[in-house]
Amino acid sequence: MHIRKGLFLLLCSLSTVGLRGQPALDTLHFSRQHAETLFLQQNLQLLAARLDIGRAEAQVIQARLWPNPTLSVGEINLWTNAGAEELGSLTGHWGNTAQVAVEVEQLIRTAAKRRKELEKEQVGVAQAQTNFENVLRNLKLEFRNRLSELEFTQQQSQVYQRELHHFQQLLHAYGRGVEAGHASPGSYLRLQAFEIALLQSINAVKEENLHAQRAVKALMGIAAPYEVKLIDEPSPLPFPVDSLRNLDIGTLISLAQESHPELKAAELEMVYADKWLAAERAQRVPDVAVAINYDRGGNIMRDFVGLNVSMELPLFNRNQGHIKVARIAQEQGEINLQQKRNETTNSIVQAWQELLITLDYYEKLASGFEERIDAMLAAYHRSFANDDISLLEYLDFLETYLSNKTATMETRKQVQQRYEALNYAIGRQVAAIPAK
Repeated sequence: MHIRKGLFLLLCSLSTVGLRGQPALDTLHFSRQHAETLFLQQNLQLLAARLDIGRAEAQVIQARLWPNPTLSVGEINLWTNAGAEELGSLTGHWGNTAQVAVEVEQLIRTAAKRRKELEKEQVGVAQAQTNFENVLRNLKLEFRNRLSELEFTQQQSQVYQRELHHFQQLLHAYGRGVEAGHASPGSYLRLQAFEIALLQSINAVKEENLHAQRAVKALMGIAAPYEVKLIDEPSPLPFPVDSLRNLDIGTLISLAQESHPELKAAELEMVYADKWLAAERAQRVPDVAVAINYDRGGNIMRDFVGLNVSMELPLFNRNQGHIKVARIAQEQGEINLQQKRNETTNSIVQAWQELLITLDYYEKLASGFEERIDAMLAAYHRSFANDDISLLEYLDFLETYLSNKTATMETRKQVQQRYEALNYAIGRQVAAIPAK
């Protein structure tokens, strides 16, 4: 596992050279898809959850086994008294007056108890698999949201750093004008104050990026010395918007009934309760123990071989309490399943509506708005450099520009996260669902 992880990280580092030219030595560049591949391979919670399936399968192996026979050796006399009967030697000169009894007993389980226990444990394997799917579903939601946060802070940092570069060039030129007596010292001080505010914003974004870095690396199983950066995707959104809009809420709800891990877990809980009840009812029938024994010198025959059959008499304990517990578990399973169906339906409706609302807002912002405001910013830079607009107008537009760029990126992140919330509510990838 460690070798595979090292090779994967090395390939990602090498891919950085082709994409970026001269990457930082401790920086790993990933696409969202490659990042998720490493997450699925190395996440420790997933590896631990997968072992639960092996434990459940081991329980099935155990349920298939027959009870071991019991061997008993007894009635061995340690010394001989005056009334001992001579029976003949057992080995050599020993055993002429020795007595011994040997018994082999086998328990036979009745009422198909073994088969019913096996069926119950097989349901346990299905439950372990469903629990793993649910752990994977929860971790995927967390990981993809963390990726969106990391991507947002990277893009926000790029915007702020780019504007800081342009602004510092302007500030330097303005400073020379102040020294030459052509510019106002007060305006220069106002520009310096804006630079400080911009630097504070950049530091805040860096801190947010560090938090996102820590979460993503922990989920991907990457050591602390590395920095993770996402490669820009060809599309600003990692899912097909048109295909998404062609779906309807009825299709999403019906498909969730088939594939939602929590619904499957609730259904398996009912199946397990049925198998449990059948197994407990079988316990009312007593098991039979069959034994063959050999007795030397302890019976009217010198060498006695006999057959013993024993069983409990079910007079008082007919497993009434355990049967009642299993019946209650059946009733609880029915209630839990209906509750889970209601919760799933409500979650899908809410997630679908929130996604559409956010998507509509994002598409309004993304419909050429960023290109226009970027072009306008360049025009403001030129106008201020040529003294065509005032300092107040220029700084006011810079604040508006940064605010709107942040709002656009924030909305893109919200669309991604609400898309993942819809995936989570349905229990499968929405992009893989055919339109009705």
